[in-house]
Amino acid sequence: ITLLFLGNLGPRKGVPELLEAMRGLPLNIRLKLVGGEEEPGFTARVAETIASLHLEDTVDVIGPVYGDAKLPFLQQSDVFVLPSHAEGLPIAMLEAMAAALPILATSVGGIPTVISEGREGLLVPAGDVEALHHAINYLAAHPAERRAMGTAALHCCEQRFGIEKTVEKLLEIYRS
Repeated sequence: ITLLFLGNLGPRKGVPELLEAMRGLPLNIRLKLVGGEEEPGFTARVAETIASLHLEDTVDVIGPVYGDAKLPFLQQSDVFVLPSHAEGLPIAMLEAMAAALPILATSVGGIPTVISEGREGLLVPAGDVEALHHAINYLAAHPAERRAMGTAALHCCEQRFGIEKTVEKLLEIYRS
């Protein structure tokens, strides 16, 4: 099971909690951290944390990836995870939804206006390592639900954020 974190690596995005939540999970669950640093030196601290938690075999730090280079990561993942403490409406989450990935995120900012608990994914409280750990375990153990949530996420993304809807909304603004 491949978990994908796609965004700037930093405390505000919940990366420390995500690493803690990985501890004690089955070895078939892998995490790919894809993104640049939110603050200088954070990647080095992530590497230290990975080593101290003995997660070298389950966590990969990829670094920054842009544009179409993100597609293989989205296509090869099973779950998109974003344990942020603060967000607006994360574009990376919408990209993951467009790739039919179930979403595991915190219920902050605009996320709960898009993700319905148990439909497009699972929501956990920000900073709650135990809830994040249990949600990862749950999604790993229930492949049919993961697929159903991914399908619902894709449908939601197409219906609410697809190009047709965006053009329609822009035309309404111009007309008014």
